[in-house]
Amino acid sequence: MAMNINFDKTDRLIQIIDEAVRVLNSAEYNLGRAFKLKNSPNEKPKKLYDELVKITSNKNISEDEKRQNKITVYSIAYNCDEEKACSLLEEHCNFTDFSKWVCKVYWEIQPYITFNSQNDNSVEGWIKFLGKHYKGEKYLESIANVIINNEPRVKDIENEFWMNCTDVLSIDSFCNIYRERWRNHLYCIKETDFDMDAMLFDDKNRLHQLFAELLRCGFITEKEKDYILTKLYHLAHATNYVCESIVELLKKLRASAISATKESKEATETANSPIVAKSSKVQLVAIIEILKVAGIDKSNTDLTKIVRIAAFIMGKSYKGLYNDANKGISFNKSFHQKDIDEINQLFKDVNSAINIDINKDY
Repeated sequence: MAMNINFDKTDRLIQIIDEAVRVLNSAEYNLGRAFKLKNSPNEKPKKLYDELVKITSNKNISEDEKRQNKITVYSIAYNCDEEKACSLLEEHCNFTDFSKWVCKVYWEIQPYITFNSQNDNSVEGWIKFLGKHYKGEKYLESIANVIINNEPRVKDIENEFWMNCTDVLSIDSFCNIYRERWRNHLYCIKETDFDMDAMLFDDKNRLHQLFAELLRCGFITEKEKDYILTKLYHLAHATNYVCESIVELLKKLRASAISATKESKEATETANSPIVAKSSKVQLVAIIEILKVAGIDKSNTDLTKIVRIAAFIMGKSYKGLYNDANKGISFNKSFHQKDIDEINQLFKDVNSAINIDINKDY
């Protein structure tokens, strides 16, 4: 049987997670420009690296002079004119595209912050709002677009699941479908690679080494470094958190499937169990005793009315029941004991003081 399943939320969150992993995996490549110069097999890039470090560390010249000197050494290293050398330097110093990418994906995946709609729900309106409340953010337009897109969260995946699966007996089948949909998209990022202290202080951390080389060459500022470093740290943590949350959701849904199957089985077993007829005398006395607790008995109510209530509940002939009640009801131990024990236990289970005595006439 074909199923019409809406995977819009699931597929979008999968796209976001996959992109987050691509960002994290590409960090070394995007931050490795100075490192490549330093470790190039060719002498010219190595010499360029040394010259850049020397110029950057010179405290006796202005930033403008440093820049002009760097253009000159680029021109020599690549045997090009000043315009081309300037372009190459700008290319090595430009981290805007990577920073924007990290920012965008972090805000798409982060599970912690939600925004309520405001009067001006346009990009411009959100830029104005973010400018007031998130002063450390550089790319407000990117964040505004993410907010307007209303990217899915783990809770949206759960809601989507239950919108697709409206039959409790189909939960197990839908669990299998969703598990297959998420296969190969639930990652475990090695967070030690993106730990804040490691990237700041650990000489053995690869990204720390890359940031250090970029700073030595003057390719990146401390402010740019701190922004990228912070976002990478939070992005790695958020990606792991979301992936772990999806795993827990799938476990929760699987548990729901097991519970629904168990309840269905028990209900089927109960429905298939043979119905054992109960003694009409025991049933009648039980109803009379219940009515007595409610303040209705022969002392204040006509017996015919009491028996009519019992006949309705039992679905039996009023005349026969009335004859029994009018003559007085007595029990036979060998015939009635089991039913009396059962009804007395039921009364006990609900903390009722009612107890039918097999030796008593009713």
